[in-house]
Amino acid sequence: EAEYYEAICKQIEYYKGLSEDYSIAFPVRTGCRNKWLNLASQRKNFIAEVKTRRLRGLIGNLRLSDKRFICFAGNIEQAKLLGADHAVHSGNNNKHNQELIDLFNGKDNNELFAVKMLREGVNLTDIEVGVITQLDSDVGTFFQMLGRCLRNEFPVMHLLVIENTQDSKYYSKAMKGFHKKYIKEIKAYE
Repeated sequence: EAEYYEAICKQIEYYKGLSEDYSIAFPVRTGCRNKWLNLASQRKNFIAEVKTRRLRGLIGNLRLSDKRFICFAGNIEQAKLLGADHAVHSGNNNKHNQELIDLFNGKDNNELFAVKMLREGVNLTDIEVGVITQLDSDVGTFFQMLGRCLRNEFPVMHLLVIENTQDSKYYSKAMKGFHKKYIKEIKAYE
């Protein structure tokens, strides 16, 4: 995993450098930019996939403790691997997604998974725990996901972060301004 991560990072830097080299023709720079962004997306998906096994354990514990939770999964496939029967994502039609939200809000179900959805504009009832699988470069999306859980009296948010990766850079950026007494970092090794 580490070797693959390093290889894709080197490719990202290579194509990013070419995309910013003005001695290269515009159409070539554009192609390099597209390649760079595509590789960055692949890296993000890879980081999310690496977290799946650890995430499965966390979700299992939340289910056993009967906690009401929302999990922001990295992609649809990951949500399926986690056994998410209640996953809101673009592969569903709007009616089905709304039914899942209504079941959660009606307390007929204690878990809700979201893939690039439910970050804003939707009221969710009595979330005790939130799980964020993947942070973005935009810190605003982190605050939107965090905001889903802050209505609880004692909210808990889990962020899964892989050290020494782009993930940890996004985490550091998101945690700026947070008082350390509200953050509990737990290191987990396999």
